[in-house]
Amino acid sequence: MKKSVEVRTLFDAVARRYDLLNSLLSAGADRMWRRAAVRLSGARPGDTVLDLCTGTGKLAQAFADTGCTVTAVDFSLEMLRLAARSHSAHRKPPRETAAPEGIGEGPNGWASRQCYAIRTPRSGTISIPPSARGPSGSRAPGTPPSGTIDFVAGDATSPPLLGRFDIVSIAFGLRNLENPRRGIETMRELAKPGGRIVVLELVRPTGLRLAAYRFYLDRLIPILGGLLSRRGSVPTAEDTSSVPDLRSPPYRYLADSVLGFWTAEELGAAIESSGMRASLTTRSGGIVAIGIGSVSG
Repeated sequence: MKKSVEVRTLFDAVARRYDLLNSLLSAGADRMWRRAAVRLSGARPGDTVLDLCTGTGKLAQAFADTGCTVTAVDFSLEMLRLAARSHSAHRKPPRETAAPEGIGEGPNGWASRQCYAIRTPRSGTISIPPSARGPSGSRAPGTPPSGTIDFVAGDATSPPLLGRFDIVSIAFGLRNLENPRRGIETMRELAKPGGRIVVLELVRPTGLRLAAYRFYLDRLIPILGGLLSRRGSVPTAEDTSSVPDLRSPPYRYLADSVLGFWTAEELGAAIESSGMRASLTTRSGGIVAIGIGSVSG
């Protein structure tokens, strides 16, 4: 199941529980991993970042918090709606809220650079009301310094973007591409000379760790999902609906995709075979890898 239409449909369906699922798949360590990925990337204020398969925008936000200018791409509009809402809330005082209005017509399509707007190839946008978002690049008193995020609807394997970026990143999305090797090559092509690509991904552990992780995915996650479902809800900013059964096919697919993906060593080899100098860091007993590819200048 790696046809792009099927994968997009799946992610639209699980969008409201995607962050919860990532927390389960990572045993609660995904936030720590994102911070580590940003740190290892060497991101500096003013850097331009392209975040592919951005999902709900958590890695994009981590880069923006360092002062980077981020373009966040995903082909799931439901994911992007949640990402825009989360980013808006992140930049506002706690008592203010701003939610996307829905799909409307926006000028210039891909060409416009509009913080808090999701642009689609047909010039449709999902936007935050101007009265709620304030000027692009501004921040409310009492909030931490932050760069901007431009949310764009598009496919990671052929993003309709011009120009190159200091950093091209992807988190928990490479294994869902039809051709992960081509995905890495696309990232290299979109990085500036002297730039970096950053791959944060769940990988297949080896040896006894594989047996332990398989037991966690096959046995413990469904049990935990059932317990959460019986509790009725998990309070989040985005949604308070009941937790879905994590034994259902969409969630089972996401867990199985980890076991069917590369090992950390295979990820590092794929980065190197794309013509970059690779450095690789594993975390949490080898279930996650952070690969950095340096593009020659």
